[in-house]
Amino acid sequence: MKNIRHISAVFPILVALLFVFPTGNLLAQTAKKNRVRLKVNYTKVMNAPGYLDIGAVARIERQMTEIPNLDLEVYYEFEDEEVSLGTTRTNMSGKSIFVLPSLETIKSDSTGTYTLGVSFRGNDHFTKASRSVSFKNARIATELITEDSTNYIKATLTDAV
Repeated sequence: MKNIRHISAVFPILVALLFVFPTGNLLAQTAKKNRVRLKVNYTKVMNAPGYLDIGAVARIERQMTEIPNLDLEVYYEFEDEEVSLGTTRTNMSGKSIFVLPSLETIKSDSTGTYTLGVSFRGNDHFTKASRSVSFKNARIATELITEDSTNYIKATLTDAV
């Protein structure tokens, strides 16, 4: 009888300790990471190298905020394989420009489509994210034509695959 009273007195204390100690650890681990949203645009300038215009934003406290100093990896995809082209970092406005090497060094798929990707590995504050852009290489020949004092621009698409 004495043992039962002793156990019944200690049991509520043990149960209370069980609920108190793990709760502190669980609350410390619930820091919510924000999701990064990447925007990637390919821009080609005739007779100059192309580049990727990259932007990074996240929704923080119900507002879209540009994310500065994010390290991003740029790669191209070829036959389900990712080949790294380099890294870039966003500026204080959450933007970055990555100048691409010549398209002869980047492999396209069988239809002539190039697929480039930008990825963020994630950190303590943000989850990982990636975005890709696909394009085909083309050349545009332009010509200025003046007819009856009216200027026209004639553009011809050449070397498109």
